Amino acid sequence: MAGNHRSGRKRKPDALRVLEGGRRLHPAPTAPVTPPTCPDLVSTDPVALRYWQQYSAHLTPMGVLAAEHGEALATLACVSADYERTRQQFAQTQYRTFVTEQRGSVMRIIETPILRRLEHLAQLKTRLLGEFGLTPVMATKVARSVAPKVLSKWERLTQTR
Repeated sequence: MAGNHRSGRKRKPDALRVLEGGRRLHPAPTAPVTPPTCPDLVSTDPVALRYWQQYSAHLTPMGVLAAEHGEALATLACVSADYERTRQQFAQTQYRTFVTEQRGSVMRIIETPILRRLEHLAQLKTRLLGEFGLTPVMATKVARSVAPKVLSKWERLTQTR
């Protein structure tokens, strides 16, 4: 039986090829990237606004930030501002990790309540930073897809012209 256009090995999808470290055969469609507008929640808070501007200035050139990411970036900016304020409150307690509490005749040593909030905000901030590729683990994945590929000498020799 003679072969036709469907015979032979099936092509591997471009997404799978890229995940395995190869290159795309067909260029991925690119949509025009428009930076998100700053929501009122962030613009009224000067600390959150500072973080918004810092993160958007870092993410916009990478091509990661689009208009639909505004709410997620606003959440990240607000969490970063809350974390900074909580650290300032912790500094006002002179970084005390334990306090004594008297209940009747019993003296108890308990953890400072602000520490639990600091830990929660730090975890949340790290998770949100990871969503935008700003943690060490996620940065390599985002940078690899954004940065132009540098060809080795062998790849330059064997590439089609």
